[in-house]
Amino acid sequence: GLMQAVMSRFHRFHRIHRLVFVKERKAMSTEMNKMLARRYFEDIWNANNPDAAAELLASEAMGHVAGIDVRGADALCARVGTLHAIYDAPRFRIDRQIAEGEYVLAQWTLVGTHAGEYMGASPTGKRVSVTGMNLFRIDDGRIAEIWVNSDDLGELRQLGVISM
Repeated sequence: GLMQAVMSRFHRFHRIHRLVFVKERKAMSTEMNKMLARRYFEDIWNANNPDAAAELLASEAMGHVAGIDVRGADALCARVGTLHAIYDAPRFRIDRQIAEGEYVLAQWTLVGTHAGEYMGASPTGKRVSVTGMNLFRIDDGRIAEIWVNSDDLGELRQLGVISM
């Protein structure tokens, strides 16, 4: 009778609130994953601080860049200093982020002034703009895997290394 009705309402209320909590937790973790991907660009690349990788990347993080597989945070961040030697104040701007589950896709634009030698090209002083996307896989609050797709051909064309 009455006790059964009360218990039924209690269980229904509890079930609804549990579903809401799970949805909120998933939305929160998606936002945290997006923030982690954003920090990868801001704290490591824009700040020229590969040491920040220890906090953001899993120790055995895997990167897939230009057909090459790179393992480990140190190897993944080896190009940070190189980028800052080629370009004066290079900046990644995140144009768009999409996140679902453990994945975050970041569409970005890199801008910088060509100030150092690169692939045989002497510094030109040209302002260069390169677009690309990184797909991040997040595991346990750290970046575990990154797939990088960037317009390297467009970058080399802007630097005058190749003509099209």
